[in-house]
Amino acid sequence: MLELLGNLGDFIGGIAVVVTIGYLAVQMRSQTVANRRSTFQDLLNHQVDLNLAWMTNAELGDAFIGSRDQNLEELDQKTRSLVTTQTLMNLRQGQNAYSQYLEKAITKEQLSQLEMPLHAVLRAPYAQQLWDLSKTRFPEEFQIYIDEKVMPAAKALPEWNRGSTAPPL
Repeated sequence: MLELLGNLGDFIGGIAVVVTIGYLAVQMRSQTVANRRSTFQDLLNHQVDLNLAWMTNAELGDAFIGSRDQNLEELDQKTRSLVTTQTLMNLRQGQNAYSQYLEKAITKEQLSQLEMPLHAVLRAPYAQQLWDLSKTRFPEEFQIYIDEKVMPAAKALPEWNRGSTAPPL
């Protein structure tokens, strides 16, 4: 009888372990989804901050809009400095998003949404030149990602609408 009770206890203990492992798996999955949402929201918030910078700062907005069809050598020193800083900040934001994607912190669909501002920035000739000049400062995987995926999409966007004050996304 004592042996039967011992076997019954082992059996119930085994079931409890399986139930606990199942519960932990569900909790980990829920936490992973929550972490992805939080990471994506953080990336979006930073992109909004970058966009607000050029939309709310008249000098930066004028530099961005006024230089969108120009090469670097055509820009005056002040404009060149403003658009260089903004372009490199967008590239670093893109690098951050791409790294989060590689670490599986965001999904491929979320990465695609975060590419749109890069497309808008990298369609400008000066931004393409800046990328060519600065790409070696970025990880090789990110260079390939920009050169093979983002840059072709940026170049394929339709021409700027001359009456518009904002790039089409």
